[in-house]
Amino acid sequence: MTALEVIRALTLGVHVVAGGGALLLAAALLLGPDRWAGRTGRWYGTAVLTTAATALLLAGPGSGLPGPVRLVLVAVAVATAAAAQVGLHRLRHGDDGPGRLLQGSVVSLVTAVAVVSTPPAGWVAVVLGGTLWVELNSRRGAARPVVRA
Repeated sequence: MTALEVIRALTLGVHVVAGGGALLLAAALLLGPDRWAGRTGRWYGTAVLTTAATALLLAGPGSGLPGPVRLVLVAVAVATAAAAQVGLHRLRHGDDGPGRLLQGSVVSLVTAVAVVSTPPAGWVAVVLGGTLWVELNSRRGAARPVVRA
């Protein structure tokens, strides 16, 4: 195994652990929405940033993936990290409306899992189902105040 293969394997390991951690933290956050502003929300943000950074490294030119697939993966990674970080920032600064961004980042994480493990129909199903879920949640949540930890 060459040094580059070792680095790629370690990067993939960090990517999988951070992504899995982000999904577990997201589940905890979605069960207790008041936790987004606390420590668990910060851990989620860190896990998403780590997942996105390692995704960018893994989708580089030497990845062996076709160009269009690399572009999709990079776009999903950047969008996920941006939604999570902007949503958490807005929440910390008193904005009561970042729920769509934070929930959207969770949908984006699940979409990334679908992209690497299912045919394109699975991606579409996750995106459509997730978008519907975020919209229904945000409309229902608009009637009640955000609770901060």
